[in-house]
Amino acid sequence: MTSKRRESFMDHVASYFGYISKPINKAAFRQLCMKSMADDVIRAQEGSQIIKILELENTRVRDIMITRSAIRLIEVDQRIEEIKNLIKTSGHSRFPVIAEDNKKIIGILLAKDLVVSRGKKSVKDLVRKALFVPENKKLNNLLSEFQKRHQHMAIVINEYGDFTGIVTIEDVIEQITGEIEDEHDPQQTGKQILKEGRDRYLVQATTSIAEFNDYFNAQLKDDDIDTIGGLVLKQLGFIPQKGTEIRIDRFKFTVRSANERQIKWFDVHKIAKKSRKSQE
Repeated sequence: MTSKRRESFMDHVASYFGYISKPINKAAFRQLCMKSMADDVIRAQEGSQIIKILELENTRVRDIMITRSAIRLIEVDQRIEEIKNLIKTSGHSRFPVIAEDNKKIIGILLAKDLVVSRGKKSVKDLVRKALFVPENKKLNNLLSEFQKRHQHMAIVINEYGDFTGIVTIEDVIEQITGEIEDEHDPQQTGKQILKEGRDRYLVQATTSIAEFNDYFNAQLKDDDIDTIGGLVLKQLGFIPQKGTEIRIDRFKFTVRSANERQIKWFDVHKIAKKSRKSQE
């Protein structure tokens, strides 16, 4: 019955595109999409997204997951007021809850549940059952499971059952549509450092430390890190949200845009050195 449905779908697509013969497999269907784009039967964006849907089965959860080191976790014995402050500063709406031994994830806490908690004083009273998936799960199967279970986040575990990260339905969808650009992201100029005013600059997080030092005549250094974004992440210890500030040497970095995976752009304020006279 399944094969008949697939054939019917292929017939329908082939008929719509104006081709006599139907594709007999995914490779042929991909070629059909490519030809349809070339012939302007469908728009390039539409054809590209169709092809990316087909390619979901070639990508595994481990390829797109957010690793444990970059995740803000809630401890099972953490106070509710502390959690509310964490939610305000992080900007996220879902948090894995970790057990007292700091190894096992016992569930997920939704920010909205705190609003309607009605006097519940323990994380254990609010935690929801989590969806656990292996690192090697294919994305097409993960998307189906998200839809079937009405879940938006899954806890990723390795072959030993250890918690290694999280993956969200938005992560999967971005594999099809591409990353959604932040409205505050600057237009593509090909430059990684842009001057915006006196001692104020816009710096892309992927700018190398060496390039940053050359531009600003600075001496930032880290033997384990290559980029400015990596340097800030190491100093902070977590992936920040927009507006997070940190000072490194004589530069104040303010995150202009970031997602759950990475920082994209910084507003950088070069702090002037105090003159010897002012210090006296």
